[in-house]
Amino acid sequence: MKTISKKLQKRLSAASAKLEIVVTALEASTEGPYLSRGEAYELYGKEQVKTWLQQQLVKMEHPGKPGPIRMHKLWLDSLPVLAEMESCLQAILAELEPKPKKVKL
Repeated sequence: MKTISKKLQKRLSAASAKLEIVVTALEASTEGPYLSRGEAYELYGKEQVKTWLQQQLVKMEHPGKPGPIRMHKLWLDSLPVLAEMESCLQAILAELEPKPKKVKL
């Protein structure tokens, strides 16, 4: 049975810890959990936020009606960490995938 390399285990563990930090920081924050589009542009970059919206990785919400449409900080803060986790998982799958055997002719 194949095992996952220590390097990938550490990467995945670090990404998991970062995600826990993001969630804990948001829970402890005295600010609200939502940002306006302009605030998101300022914090994460206009092009990056536009890309996330186009890819439907984040969405605009009405946290309280009536009120402005906003984005949830948890999604915005989590996306870079989730991308790292996805990269780790793809590398793990590649490591675990059986290599084709060479056939002598």
